[in-house]
Amino acid sequence: IKFDNVIADFIFDRKQNLKITSNQFNFAEGKASADILCDLKNKLYQTKLDIKEVNSDLIANSLLGLYDEISGKADGTIELNTDKTLKLNGSMDFQIKNGAISKIGLFEYILKFTTILRNPVVAISPSMVIDIVNLPKGDFDIINGSLKIKDNIIHRISISSSSPQISSYIGGKYDIEHQDSAIRIYIKFGSKAKGLYGLIRNISLGSLANKTPFGAKTSNNYYEREIEKIPALEENAEKDCKIYLVKVDGDIQNNNFISFLKKLK
Repeated sequence: IKFDNVIADFIFDRKQNLKITSNQFNFAEGKASADILCDLKNKLYQTKLDIKEVNSDLIANSLLGLYDEISGKADGTIELNTDKTLKLNGSMDFQIKNGAISKIGLFEYILKFTTILRNPVVAISPSMVIDIVNLPKGDFDIINGSLKIKDNIIHRISISSSSPQISSYIGGKYDIEHQDSAIRIYIKFGSKAKGLYGLIRNISLGSLANKTPFGAKTSNNYYEREIEKIPALEENAEKDCKIYLVKVDGDIQNNNFISFLKKLK
């Protein structure tokens, strides 16, 4: 991450505590202010960043090891702390306007691939078929996110995204060090499919989810709490909307993962 034009106050006391405060500087193609506290004697480090219109992909790549997973200009707060082990702890809260999430594209990818094959697939490993179709991105008007980090593991992922005809909620956890994920992606489609693609989309997803054992109709009580976190669509689209769940387990960075599809509504 590049930063410049930094004007800061430095305080170094007798207990070997270094405090750095900067009200505004250029950071990750946007602006930021920072409060940094370094206990040099005990090797404890704390950082708080308030960010505005920064490149979210640069932040995700540099701090979390996630490349090209989220894009758009982000506002928010990053609070991180570590010790001599250099394992990350803390939280990140952000909002992105007119952004995109790559793994939402996985959902569309499953759609395209299964539509071409006309085959009810229970599980798909993108590493086997990645050359056939490029993964498109999920574009949203607003993306709100909250990440809680402990010992290099994002224990609580909570990301909601909304647009008039499609919205989503992403929950789960991600091991930064080992690039291992256990993520649930809930996607809500509007009731009115637009054009031939929309028609094929609804038919294909409904057929695929209902034909597979994982997509069999079961009680939604287990998922109800997270379903409620999916943002509402525009009024006309919400009435008879479709809700699907994609589970992603494995290494999402190297496309070495398995995904499962379930129709919830």
